[in-house]
Amino acid sequence: MVSVLRYLHIFLISMFATLLPAQTPEPIGHEVEIQVRTKGKGSIVKRAEVQIGTSVQYTDSEGKARLTIPAGPGKLAVSRHGFEQRLIDFDELRQKPRFEVFLFPGEPGDNEVFIRGVKRPSASRKTISANEAARVAPGGDPVQVTKLLPGVQTNSFGTDIAVRGSGPEDSLYYIDHFEVPGIFHFIAGLSVMPDQLISDVEFAAGGFGPEYGEATGGVIVIKTKTEIPEESKSEFRVNIPFYSSLFHERPVTTNKSLALSFRRSYLELFLPYILPKDNGPTVVPYFTDAHVLYTDKRDDGGHLKVLALGVSDGLKLGFDYEEAASDDGRGDISLLTDYASLGAEKLQPMGQGWSYSLTPQVYYQRSRNTFFTDRVDWDYYRARLHYELTKKRSTKEFIYLGIEPGYGEFQANISAPVETDDPMFDYEDAPREELKQKFISKDVATWISFDQQFSKLIVTPGVRGFYNDQIKKTGVDPRLNLRYEASAAQTFKGAVGQYSKSPGPAEASKSFGNPDVDFEKAMHYVLGVESRWLDRWETDVELYYKRIRDAIFPDAEKRYENSGIILSRGVELFVRRNLTEKAFGWVSYTYSQTEEKPNNDEDFRAADFDQSHVVNLALSYRLTATWDLGGRFKYHTGDTYTPIDDAVYNANLDKYQPRTTDEDANSRRLPPFHQIDLFLTKDFLYNHWKMALRGGVNYLSFRKQVYAKRYNYDYSKEEDINDIPPIPFIELRGEI
Repeated sequence: MVSVLRYLHIFLISMFATLLPAQTPEPIGHEVEIQVRTKGKGSIVKRAEVQIGTSVQYTDSEGKARLTIPAGPGKLAVSRHGFEQRLIDFDELRQKPRFEVFLFPGEPGDNEVFIRGVKRPSASRKTISANEAARVAPGGDPVQVTKLLPGVQTNSFGTDIAVRGSGPEDSLYYIDHFEVPGIFHFIAGLSVMPDQLISDVEFAAGGFGPEYGEATGGVIVIKTKTEIPEESKSEFRVNIPFYSSLFHERPVTTNKSLALSFRRSYLELFLPYILPKDNGPTVVPYFTDAHVLYTDKRDDGGHLKVLALGVSDGLKLGFDYEEAASDDGRGDISLLTDYASLGAEKLQPMGQGWSYSLTPQVYYQRSRNTFFTDRVDWDYYRARLHYELTKKRSTKEFIYLGIEPGYGEFQANISAPVETDDPMFDYEDAPREELKQKFISKDVATWISFDQQFSKLIVTPGVRGFYNDQIKKTGVDPRLNLRYEASAAQTFKGAVGQYSKSPGPAEASKSFGNPDVDFEKAMHYVLGVESRWLDRWETDVELYYKRIRDAIFPDAEKRYENSGIILSRGVELFVRRNLTEKAFGWVSYTYSQTEEKPNNDEDFRAADFDQSHVVNLALSYRLTATWDLGGRFKYHTGDTYTPIDDAVYNANLDKYQPRTTDEDANSRRLPPFHQIDLFLTKDFLYNHWKMALRGGVNYLSFRKQVYAKRYNYDYSKEEDINDIPPIPFIELRGEI
């Protein structure tokens, strides 16, 4: 009976089971690993928010996150500040175990302001980041931003800059702690460093500390990047009509990187075919540069940088010239300047607040210049060592000790006639004399300065001592910087000090100059106030006075003599809208007067770089995440020039010879100069690479600009040179 009931129970259960719906097993979620990257760069995005329903996690240091995709329909949300949110369907994620998510840059906003760090105290120093500079500087070149700052004068069609009335050769140029003879090419004013290697550009118009010497003008320092890239990057540029470039950087290890670049102009290849030879002066500039930068970023905050660079600039000038020896009556001038530098910069913390920087460097510079049938060649070799010891006593109190020895050799090779007062002298047919000379210079400088804080006042006294072996003389330059932080929004500042500059090797030589010349000495006086108006706006107003005594001028008897005085004074205004994602820019205004007195027998006259009013307006506006509009407006008082109002006919030479007096020097000005540059940039973003198309026009103006003056055969008629038209350009960039 029990067995019958048991079988009946099993039968009933089986029968009811067939009537119930089938039960499917609970599905297991799909495991997937995602990696979040930036669209257009392929760089990883850390701390990106990954959300499924109410569950949220963040990507790790490699931009990765592991997820379990639940059954059924749905979407994964990936977001990060500064990017557009990306929604991905679950079905798309289930197709493979690994998935790359590319986030598109978000629409630019105007709420976030980028704050700059505090630098070493200096009354007239301004620091512009590469990101800021690239948005407003001509050609997107960060270093060119110095031409838009107060205290700077530029020629109407030149690349060099004058700082507070001092010539380009009176300023200092550095890449980190590496000294370079110049930072601008002849073409479009491009700097010698590609923007991919630059982090900041520091500019001091005066009043700088004792760590810098041999300058009566200003100091420009190009700071290279220290950050190690997470991934390799390559970039090419084709700029029509100026140049092309290649750039590549890659991480060697987690703390080391290597970057290489090469640039070459090609304007000189087709310009002679475009401009006919009978179209007045023909100027053909060209350049080449190459760089290798090795960076080792230490875990203790130090670093090691090794920089090798080579720079070459040339200029060919052809024009109608009645004394030319060529059959076509054209005169030719050829200028070529090259330099190569190799150096290492080591920054090493030592504990207890002590650190040091050590920079050995060697560089070679040569110049090959041909003036019709004359030749002036020279070579310059220099080795130097920069060493500075720093003690940090508090966040605003430091001690600096430094020494910088140097050794140089200057070799000159000249072939030219020696002019005389003989009326029968004919420059073209006169015999050329060969002159070769070698000069050796040894120099050493040492300095000490303190940043000492007294409540809201920071006092930075310092002194620089130096010795020049060529002239066998020593000097001492005392300097003082003051900063008074009246409030978080307002700082008063001032500086006073002496700034000496050694004579050039040729000026102090027995063959070309005067071995008895001494240092030129400039006194800088600066007063100013920095004001911060909310987070977006700040102003900087400075008054300055500079007096250069013992200035070296040509002398009829001694060739060169410390007989001159140069005075420069003015007021500078800098109004800046700080960097945001959408808008950025500034306006700078300089009012100055610069006069020179070559000797006691002459009166003061306008100097070569005297421009009473200089205005620069620089603006950048990011329309969307991929469209950027920018431009600048430049205005300055016309350049000074020496007119020729009198000429006499020399029957012996059958030509007219101009006559000028000392009173004529820089007695006239060209008309005021203005220039407008506009550009528009469009980014095309792909997953792992991007392209950027940048186009615009330079040298726009409301009327014809006068760049110089020229005269007819007997100097009876003065004509304007104003045939530089607006120059359109287009540049294609590709970044992988």
